[in-house]
Amino acid sequence: MTPRLADRPSGFSTQTQSTAADLVVLARAVIANAALAELVTVRSAQLPDGTVLTNLDVLLDKQTGWLGIKTGWTGAAGGCLLFAARQTYAAGESMTVWGAILDQPAMTAPDPAHPELGAAFAGAQTAVNAAFNTYTAVDLAQLNPQVTGDVSTAWGAHTDVLLDPGPSDLALVRAGTVLHVTTTLLHPALPLRPGATVARVTGALNAHTSVTWDVVSDFALGGPSFWWKVLSA
Repeated sequence: MTPRLADRPSGFSTQTQSTAADLVVLARAVIANAALAELVTVRSAQLPDGTVLTNLDVLLDKQTGWLGIKTGWTGAAGGCLLFAARQTYAAGESMTVWGAILDQPAMTAPDPAHPELGAAFAGAQTAVNAAFNTYTAVDLAQLNPQVTGDVSTAWGAHTDVLLDPGPSDLALVRAGTVLHVTTTLLHPALPLRPGATVARVTGALNAHTSVTWDVVSDFALGGPSFWWKVLSA
C-alpha cells in the first residue's frame, strides 16, 4: 500500500517532526550538490501548461550572497525557513552559513504578501549577518610582532636583529582572535652574514592558520681574532 501524503515525513502531519540540526545537515547536502544549489536560487519558473511558479524566498533579492533554500509554513509548525548564504571577503576568502529557523510568528514587514513567513525571513537574515560580522579577513603581513634583541659572541662582537616581513596572505578569522606567539632560537655558524636567520617567530591564530617570521641579523659577525684565540686558550 502506498503511504498517504500526510503519513510521509513532509511536515503535513504533526507526527512527522524534525529538528533544526537535522535540517542543517540537509541544507549542507543541498548546497554541496551543484544542480540542487542552482535550483533553489531560481526566482520563478514556467510549467509546460503555462503556470508560473514563484519562489517565496524574498531574501534571494534582498540579501547579498543568499543561496535559498526552502520556505515552509503550517498552522502547527509556524513560519519555517531552511537557508544558506555565502559572503566573500577580501582576496576571495569566503564563508558559507547554513541554518534552519522554525516555528516563527507572522510578521508583515519582510514580505507583506506572505506575512506567515515574515519572522522566519527576519530571523534568518539577522542570524546570517551576525555570523558574517563575527569574522574578518586579516592580512597576515600586517601582524608583524615587535622583536628586539641582539646576537653577541664571547669575544664581544654583536649585531642587532630585525624581523623579516611575513607573507602577504589573507586568513579568515573570528574577530577578537588572539595571536599566540612562540619563538625558536637557531644556532647559525660563524661567520654570520647580514640578513642571516638567527631565530623564527611563529604566530598561531587558530588550529588551521599560522604564520612564521624569520628573525635576521642586522650586520655581519666574523669569527674570533687570532689573539683572542691565543689569550682564551
